[in-house]
Amino acid sequence: MTVNSVDPISWSALREIVHHNRLAQLKRAPEVTAEYHKYKHHIAVLNTSVFKHLVCVQLKWASEAFYLDPAYNDTNINLPLVSNKSTSHKLFMFSEDTLILPNHFPYNLEQNIKHLVVWSKILIKSIEEENEENDKPIEKNQTPINDNTTQFQIPGDISLRNKSIIHKYIVKTFHKKHHIKEENILWFRNFNHLQSIKTLSHIHVLVKDVPSHTLDAILETEGALLTEQDYLDIDKQLHNL
Repeated sequence: MTVNSVDPISWSALREIVHHNRLAQLKRAPEVTAEYHKYKHHIAVLNTSVFKHLVCVQLKWASEAFYLDPAYNDTNINLPLVSNKSTSHKLFMFSEDTLILPNHFPYNLEQNIKHLVVWSKILIKSIEEENEENDKPIEKNQTPINDNTTQFQIPGDISLRNKSIIHKYIVKTFHKKHHIKEENILWFRNFNHLQSIKTLSHIHVLVKDVPSHTLDAILETEGALLTEQDYLDIDKQLHNL
């Protein structure tokens, strides 16, 4: 199945795209793309960056002094040094490390589908990055978590353990806490070359048929954070595969 940038993407098409890891097929509508370029131009006029606008203005993880300081740029900053330091090396365990925001420039989706982003100070590495760091061979033929997650691994994908951690957080937050049906939730991590903002890890979450009051309760929160027991359960599950 292929999609274009004019016709909104349906939920069934989204499920297939995410399940088969065809993330490059996700496009913005032309008018949203134009708005995004206008936004980037405005940021450039201020002599700052999209990343610094995100960290300082939207996430509020750093002061606005950093936002306009030309001494810092996207390649030489160290986020923990300019923001509240991350409190754990584990994903989704502390509120200081995690925040859910709307995607202000979403993909071209049908109106009943909303596009959210979970931002994290904890780096989510690709399999290649993890294996290079640990001097391990590349993992192959991973088992899918379920039909709402990526099944087919390609270069730039993340490990089964990271997928399990993310999936646990997504289920706890969107299904168990906010009572969204699991079949109405999709999530993915974009490959590095597809990311608009590469400097800060984030997960895309797509939800269908969610009331506005539920979205309001989710946005600008850390979601339902994971516990040490959650991590133990994940590792036990993976050990038994």
